[in-house]
Amino acid sequence: MEQIKNALKSFTVVFSEAIWIYYFIILFTSVERDDFVTMNTLWWGVAGIGGYIINAVLSKRKLVFIIVGNLVLVLFVLYKNWNISVPEGALTFGITVTVAVIAIWMRSAHFSSAKPSRQDLMRCFEGNIVLYLLFAFVYMKKEWGADTLHLVFLTALCFSLIGMILSLQSHADSRGEEVTEIRKVGKSSSFTVVLLAIFASIPLLSLSLLFPGVNRTVTAIFFGVWNGVKWLGSIFTQFLLWFAHLFPDRPNGEIEGIQSGGGAGASNEGEEMVFTFPIMWLLLGIAAIFAIVALMVIIKVLKNRPSLVGEARPKKVIISKEPWWDYLMRKITALLLNLRMSWRQRFPHFYHDSVYWYFYQLKKWGKKNGLTLGKSETSQEYIHRIIRAVPLEKAEQLYNGEKYSIEELLKLLNKDYLAAYYGGMASSSQEKYMILIKLLQSVKKSGSYSPK
Repeated sequence: MEQIKNALKSFTVVFSEAIWIYYFIILFTSVERDDFVTMNTLWWGVAGIGGYIINAVLSKRKLVFIIVGNLVLVLFVLYKNWNISVPEGALTFGITVTVAVIAIWMRSAHFSSAKPSRQDLMRCFEGNIVLYLLFAFVYMKKEWGADTLHLVFLTALCFSLIGMILSLQSHADSRGEEVTEIRKVGKSSSFTVVLLAIFASIPLLSLSLLFPGVNRTVTAIFFGVWNGVKWLGSIFTQFLLWFAHLFPDRPNGEIEGIQSGGGAGASNEGEEMVFTFPIMWLLLGIAAIFAIVALMVIIKVLKNRPSLVGEARPKKVIISKEPWWDYLMRKITALLLNLRMSWRQRFPHFYHDSVYWYFYQLKKWGKKNGLTLGKSETSQEYIHRIIRAVPLEKAEQLYNGEKYSIEELLKLLNKDYLAAYYGGMASSSQEKYMILIKLLQSVKKSGSYSPK
């Protein structure tokens, strides 16, 4: 399920960026030629889907298979796209379309190993809205057919909203190798669906009104509902009038507010004031009662609603996936640095102290004779291993009339090497190191020698 969500979010980002590139190319080309043009985007889709699938399938293979697979796909798609989309002589247009297809392939290949973040989906949603309004305005001014434009951008907006909703539940939107502590409170259950419906319905219904057919249908439905509301209102009003007529009417000749039967100079004793009760007041009173009852019911339902807040459990997520082209560039950079280092190590002036140079010469000799320095091996252990490998007949040799012990020279080299490495002390036995290296040139390893 998580892989489907990631694939949907990746498709959303790549699809949005692809339609942006497509309509920009169409817009500028149409304005330049002063005529509306279109082009076939079949191989755009092949580049996007193929780039994602190939890199996802070959992600655990060797690097050479990934490079060959992507190279074959890109060359084939570019060749087919050029033949089907680029007219003869339109070199600039062909280069632009080729760059666009390569960009789509690169984005798809990237998202095969890197998951789109919430910021990517938000950027796609905002970009779809802004560019949709821009392209729709230009199409309207130029009087070009915009049905496909509306359909494509509404689809992109729908997928963008779905992707943002899905990113709320994702625990892998952080970048780089880092540990993220996430506290998830409560259970979303059906809230995700409700939230998706609310966020998706308002903009999509509003934008769908740009379609003439949808506009006419929605207008007809609206007026039909309005006429139905007015009919129900008239029936309710007639019911209230019928209910009001159940009360006795005033006597004929009665003046509103004063009971008849007396002139201006008549006595006011026993006279009673009669007030009317307008129908509008009755309607407002009934509406107020209904509103109060509805509010009481809503408050009661909300108070009795069970809490959805659950236990907050932090979850650690470690993201260590790396795109293959980043891995390739890192390997190439490391190779170049190693080549540079190996070349500079061949010269004595590269080293801070001469003892390092002679220890490097000792390692070269050991490598030629099968005595390579191990990664976890100390210099003292390495020196003792070389001493055990020196044959007995070569343990002591003459040089310029003097007798030297290879074992003693090796121990002296190790002592000065440790002093320079850990203590920063300068060595003073360069001549003996040179003699040691020259004596070792005539020595071949043997496992029969052990120092006394």
